[in-house]
This record gives sequence, C-alpha cells and structure tokens, in this order.
Amino acid sequence: MQIAFVLSIFLAVLCMCCGDKIFQQCREQFGITEAELDSIPRDQPVESLSLKLKCYAKCTIADILGDDGKLVVERVPNQKGLKCKEQFDSYVINNEEDSCDYAAKILNCLN
Repeated sequence: MQIAFVLSIFLAVLCMCCGDKIFQQCREQFGITEAELDSIPRDQPVESLSLKLKCYAKCTIADILGDDGKLVVERVPNQKGLKCKEQFDSYVINNEEDSCDYAAKILNCLN
C-alpha cells in the first residue's frame, strides 16, 4: 500500500474543501512538519510508517470516525466508504496504536 502518495492527494483535496486549519492543528499536535510529510517516499507501505505519522493521519480524518474509532460510512462523501468499512471492519482496536494504524489503513483505502 502506498500511503505517502495517497496521503498527499487526500490532504490536498481535504485542504481545498475544509481549509488548512485541521492539518495545521494536527501537525502541531503531533509535531510533524510539512518537510517531514513531503519526505515520505511515495512507495512507503502503511505498515512501515511511524506511529506519529499514523496518528497524524487519524487526526486529519477524525471527523469520519465514530466514538469507537471505526469508520462511519455515512460521513464519507464517496462510495468507497462502504468498501473500506467492510475491508477493515474486523480490525480490532485495543489501544491508541491500533487506532492510529486502523485510521492510516482507512485513509489509504479511501484514496
């Protein structure tokens, strides 16, 4: 899975729709610079991303996740939501690390 390329496209689209505020807040929360985001290799798989980057990804898509940390299909503005929900619905979230990993995988799936 190529999260870097997908993440950059998703972030660009979300910025156009929602402005830059959420990304700035999430970058500040997780101490991530734009240079760090730009330096992620385009072919880097989700599994090899740092926990910090996965949690940053979670922060940027928090509005489409439910209280249980799982994707809420009705909050996704395209048809991919159901496919991604089904693909990762069995993913068990036991802790923050699992939650961030799940969110990064969802983000990758949605793009």
